Amino acid sequence: MAISYRGTGALFALLLVFAPNAAGAEDAKLAAFKQANAAIREALSHAKTPPSMKDPAYAKQVSQAFDIGVVDGIKDEPAPAVLAICTEAIRTTTSYLLFGIQKEDVPDPNPNHAGPQLAEKENANYLRFQDEVTAAVRFGLPCTARVAEKMDALVAQLKPSDMTPVRRAGLQQTQQGLVNSVSGGASSILDSVRPSNRGVVLTALVRNLDPLTAAMSKASRQAALNTVDPLLWAPGLSRDEREKLLKVQKALNRTDCGRVCAFH
Repeated sequence: MAISYRGTGALFALLLVFAPNAAGAEDAKLAAFKQANAAIREALSHAKTPPSMKDPAYAKQVSQAFDIGVVDGIKDEPAPAVLAICTEAIRTTTSYLLFGIQKEDVPDPNPNHAGPQLAEKENANYLRFQDEVTAAVRFGLPCTARVAEKMDALVAQLKPSDMTPVRRAGLQQTQQGLVNSVSGGASSILDSVRPSNRGVVLTALVRNLDPLTAAMSKASRQAALNTVDPLLWAPGLSRDEREKLLKVQKALNRTDCGRVCAFH
């Protein structure tokens, strides 16, 4: 499963660098977004059976929880406020992936250390909630890109004394998160979900390639290329998938490097 926790490393690393502040006055769309995410997480925590997208009320909640219009509406907000929005959706995505999994099934809550049994259960939930998780990734990639766009300016404002070990470590960890975002998005072509869902994720990645790869260090770009290059030889690759993967490959071969990129 390529999609699990995709890109969350970048966002949670950034939480170490800039603690999220509350956003300003909320419009109706943003308020609905927050309410829908909270409602879905609450329902999943108590549900005995998975909710169904055939339920109009639930389908509306999913639409509001991962509404791309929210990302567009916060593009002028400061990075911490944007990050808080991204994190809200990540928490809901995690609730889907961990649905029904008991504490005894999770030997270590860190997804990087989770055992094969947990991964198998997460994969089953990914397939069960593939429409919801696909919507979440379609939301998460541009949200991550929005944060990445703002990081260069934020780093420029820091004085040398402000660059604490925690902030420096957070920026370094961000690189791995960005690698996960790009390589995971590209690897979605291998996911055992409906082709239409794979297409949604790959399209979202291509649309947000510039800000994502601009923030990546040269080493991070190469790490992502190590995943992307072999995908071009994947059996059954459609013409559209190949063209999109070539765009990902081209973006990762860029040579420019800004302030965030330089931290590696």
